[in-house]
Amino acid sequence: MLEDLGKMHNIWVAMARNLGVPLHLAEDLIQEMYIRLNKYVKDEAKIYYKDTGEINRFYVWMVIRNMTVSMRKAKGKNVTLFIDDCLENENDRRQIEDKPISDDFEMEKDLARERLLNKVSDGVDDWEYWYDRKLFNLYYMSNMSMRDISRSTGISLTSIFNSCKNYKRNILEEFGDDWQDFENGEFDLI
Repeated sequence: MLEDLGKMHNIWVAMARNLGVPLHLAEDLIQEMYIRLNKYVKDEAKIYYKDTGEINRFYVWMVIRNMTVSMRKAKGKNVTLFIDDCLENENDRRQIEDKPISDDFEMEKDLARERLLNKVSDGVDDWEYWYDRKLFNLYYMSNMSMRDISRSTGISLTSIFNSCKNYKRNILEEFGDDWQDFENGEFDLI
């Protein structure tokens, strides 16, 4: 099964790209798709069309689409990941990825990440309303979904969604420059 799927690798990557997955993530997503299909599909007949024996492209597309949706949800929930889209273009991203990595660099990066997270945390602690601070911590610092928060607090899902959307915008406006410095490897500027 995996050999047959691997023969159509470029098609799967193109499908992921058509769903809006950036090129630098599409390959990783497809590799995860192979692992997921290998792990969870016990009946290989689901992967093949019965009459021709060819790969069921629609089934694979559904798996890729579901994984893309899950990736977007996780990315939207993690404050440090959504800022990744601020880079202007692929050339900026390539320049960052081409930097040599050493143990000192990794240690500096970890310290800078910690400083940035502390800045965000301190910034949230300075927010005027306790409701905003509490909701931010519930959603971004725990594993609770918006629906779980809505059920347990009685706050409408729409209100929680709008508040979290505003929190993202506020964090990006306040700490976007620090995030750029972090991404560019200019850790001393944070």
